[in-house]
Order: sequence, then C-alpha cells, then structure tokens
Amino acid sequence: MSAIVKVHSLRGNIQDAIDYILDEDKTEPILTSCTNCSVPQLSGTVWKYQQNIRFDDTMNSNGIQGYHFILSFDDMNVTSEQVHDIAERFLSEATNDEYDGVIAVHTNTDHLHAHIIVNPINKNTNKKWDLYFKKEINRMQTFWKLIWQFLRKLGIVLPQDPAIP
Repeated sequence: MSAIVKVHSLRGNIQDAIDYILDEDKTEPILTSCTNCSVPQLSGTVWKYQQNIRFDDTMNSNGIQGYHFILSFDDMNVTSEQVHDIAERFLSEATNDEYDGVIAVHTNTDHLHAHIIVNPINKNTNKKWDLYFKKEINRMQTFWKLIWQFLRKLGIVLPQDPAIP
C-alpha cells in the first residue's frame, strides 16, 4: 500500500500537458474538473493569454508555464471518485485556493492516479508561484501531509506515513 506525490515544472506549451491529462483513452469526463472555468480543455489557452497580458519577457524569464502534480495510489482500496475528491482537496489546500488548476484521474493503468496541472499565476496577486524557491522547499512536506490526511478522512487504514523523499 503506497501513495506517491510527484511534481515537476512545465515549460513550453502548457496546453499539451492539459491535452495529455484529459485524453479520453485515459480518463472519463466525470473524473475531470477545473477551477475557475467550465471547459478544462481551454484552460491552457486562457492561462497563456493571462500570462502574456500580465507579464513581459523579463518577468517570465524562468519559463515556467505551470506545475504538474501526480498523485498515485498503489494497492489501495480507493475508488476513482475518491481519488478525484482527494485531488480537488489537494489543489485547494496546497495552493490556498490562490491558483487555478485542471484535474484528471487516469483509470487506464493498474493504479489510479490523478494529474493536476496548476497555473503558476496567483489569481489574487498576479504574482508567479516559484515552487522551487528556497522558502517553498518545505511545501513538499506539506503536500505529503495533506495526502495522508485526506486518506485518513476516507477511513483508509495506512501503514506508518512514508518518509519525505
């Protein structure tokens, strides 16, 4: 029984990542969602437009167009709907509801996993979220704690929490 949290930055065309996670061969429409939008498929285009309006080239020099979180659940008695609920809660709490995201749960493998693409532009302050900045490094520990907390709320019996990678 294990749960894994991964994150990496996205550079280039964020819409490609969104298209990948929303692939109908990997997920179902009921297992997809987005914040602050009604059509997840359009999120990347909207975010790119917002970034172009809010930032000139000097402010966007790190090239990060988004963050891609993967929440993976091996050998656990969770449903795809529960994984989607965990992903929505994770997005909300991990970003303090300050960043928009697109969520999709993939059911095409032996293990359920949720993909979360996060827009790095804070919707309240218009500042970019630099997840890899020194003061943010401890956020991974927070991310792990959130996942285990959500699983416990679902009544899933867990072994001792894993060490923070």
